Amino acid sequence: MEVSRRLILSTIAIDENARSRLVEALGSAWEYRMEGGDVGNSVLEEVEVLLVGGGRGWFTKEKLHSMRKLRMIQTFSAGVDQLDLAIIPAAVTVCSNAGAFGGPIAEFVLGAVISLGRNLAAHDKDLREGKFVQSPPGLYLKGRTIGILGTGGIGQSVARLAKCLGMRTLGVNTTGSAVPSFDEVAKLDGLGALLRQSDVIVVALPLTLKTRTLLGHDQFQLMKPECIIVNVARGAIINQEALYEFLRDHPRAKAALDVWWSYPSKPGAAFAQEYPISALPNVLSSPHFSDGTEEQLKHGSDDAVANVLRYVREQPLKGVVRREDYLSV
Repeated sequence: MEVSRRLILSTIAIDENARSRLVEALGSAWEYRMEGGDVGNSVLEEVEVLLVGGGRGWFTKEKLHSMRKLRMIQTFSAGVDQLDLAIIPAAVTVCSNAGAFGGPIAEFVLGAVISLGRNLAAHDKDLREGKFVQSPPGLYLKGRTIGILGTGGIGQSVARLAKCLGMRTLGVNTTGSAVPSFDEVAKLDGLGALLRQSDVIVVALPLTLKTRTLLGHDQFQLMKPECIIVNVARGAIINQEALYEFLRDHPRAKAALDVWWSYPSKPGAAFAQEYPISALPNVLSSPHFSDGTEEQLKHGSDDAVANVLRYVREQPLKGVVRREDYLSV
């Protein structure tokens, strides 16, 4: 009689080397499979660990009802706000891939800050139009203060690079506990002090009930009129109208935005904005691609697979999601 094996199902293709390491590490009690969007009930009924890319489009109540053996969901993405946690059974542990893309995203952040601070796009535009203008003066980062909202994998990676440039690093998180590479860390209720002091403000928090529209009209009033704002987290952490009005009314302020409040319905569809933020001359726009390097698949796969193996080996998991951070009572 054939013994039933515990099934790990991936709904996305992962890096081949990471997949090979996963398969080689699994004992005879485990099986790994990769399936596309349409998965039959006979497969779903055996799934114990699910590795997913997006989530909300793939998950349905019907599929979850079929996965009676499901005990762990591991996301490929760092954020989990795309998952409908309300329909995932309480017995299922959900883990994010937080920190997997910290290095590439930190490079994007510092690149954007330097580009904006040194007016590279504006100077390039002038020269293409035949204008040779050596003003306004650029921002020298040494000795400046960078305020980082979120001290997880991305925040720590940004802080490490900023320290290499001689910057003072401030951070906020939910506990206020000290974190390597940060000179000072405060709780979220200390956000105001960080905003007042910071020449550069980086948003690297997960989108939760507490962080949604964390930066609104009142918070923008605290910022320096020439500050640089970089958002590589989620658009909804910032009040869109407040950001637009701040940048419109403070032309010396600048913003680099990689994340947005709404996205095209499908690849190739038009990208529409409620407020014309990208049309402002002091904004650098990017299509949610701050982690878009040749190594992107490897970075995400390595960390996700490592956490799945922790589950297999009954070791403590990383990135365990607190449902109360996302679901209102």
